[in-house]
Amino acid sequence: MRAHGLPVLLVLVGCQKTIFDTGPDPEGDSDTDSDTDGDTDGDTDADGDADTGSDTGLGPQDPPVITAADGYCYEHTTGDTFFLWEATCQATDPQGDDTLAAFDLVNNRLVVLQGGTEIAGYTLTCDNTGKCFGSFRETDDGISCAQATTYTLRFTIADETGLVSAPFEIQGRQR
Repeated sequence: MRAHGLPVLLVLVGCQKTIFDTGPDPEGDSDTDSDTDGDTDGDTDADGDADTGSDTGLGPQDPPVITAADGYCYEHTTGDTFFLWEATCQATDPQGDDTLAAFDLVNNRLVVLQGGTEIAGYTLTCDNTGKCFGSFRETDDGISCAQATTYTLRFTIADETGLVSAPFEIQGRQR
């Protein structure tokens, strides 16, 4: 074969796929098994992994969990007078509460529903202890304090890896 008048020698080089180990295998096994149960950890506990304690099932692929929530409205009388809604929830993350996404504008949400229909959504902010909070005025979206118990407040929280909690719903109330 010639390219521009020069002889070209084609050489094929054998290639082998290389996989770099980036951490523990989530299934707890490897390709170099030496014990009889299919992993390499020398099991010492009943659940078949390398640690000596029982596993809780929580790990890096588990989303945050909302454990409690409250949402209420009241007449704010300091300075201007208006009706204010405040919403709080407590969340925990299996990877540590400090991994909750503090300002996730998409997933840290409070959604207000009435009769099963979404009527408004707001962003929640979380601190490093798992406490998340938000507030809005009654006039922002016409969510009447006088009808507080007709609203359902739905909370969702995310962690830094983007995993989102299951929705947690409560009934609105007046304080």
